[in-house]
Amino acid sequence: MTRLFSHKNRPVHLGSYPLERLARQQNPTRFRRETPPLELQIEDADNPHSLANGMREYVNVMDRMRAGPVAPSQAPIPTDLQERGNHLKAACYYLDASMAGVCCIPESALLEEPVVNHSLTQAMEREYGTGSADNPMAEISVREGRAAWEQAQSALQEPLAHTHALVILVEFPRDARPDEPGAQWLLGSQASRAALRAAEVGAVMANYLRMLGYDARLHTRTASELDIDHLL
Repeated sequence: MTRLFSHKNRPVHLGSYPLERLARQQNPTRFRRETPPLELQIEDADNPHSLANGMREYVNVMDRMRAGPVAPSQAPIPTDLQERGNHLKAACYYLDASMAGVCCIPESALLEEPVVNHSLTQAMEREYGTGSADNPMAEISVREGRAAWEQAQSALQEPLAHTHALVILVEFPRDARPDEPGAQWLLGSQASRAALRAAEVGAVMANYLRMLGYDARLHTRTASELDIDHLL
């Protein structure tokens, strides 16, 4: 789908692509995957110059925010579900998402085995493990960080009870030509760049909902209990 018209005066929640012109159907599309989804490989071992090789730390920061504390009091929100969805989509577009949509979560989208960010677990063990603090004040910080991490992990162990998903897509820009300056940094990193950018938008939205007093869980290409492709 291409953008062939001006979106200067369009309502923000519609985004820049004419998704409202696509035909709708009542029944969900049947999606069947032959193999379970795997964690997206962020790094590019074949290209030492790739920007993707420096993304892992930022990916882990996003995945650390998959779950979090929920505000004890719920903020007032619109009673109309369409208005709620429009509000969330408008926020995603403000944060530079390419496409955003709201859908029900079918039971078939739940993964038997979740996608796990193994590097994040290893990083947290190094950061909060025994001997990671070199003074009493640092030990307090480590202890608090470890408690917050364990609380978040405990929340992720709970069965996913959410009924709807906010799906966020980030488009691939054009590929750099091999002869362009900086091409070695960019070539082969489209999926990693888009996944990180979508995770950033998703993390902001999940935290926003939790601040409003509503539980939310972030699902990314590196950590998820859902088959994200199924929701598309």
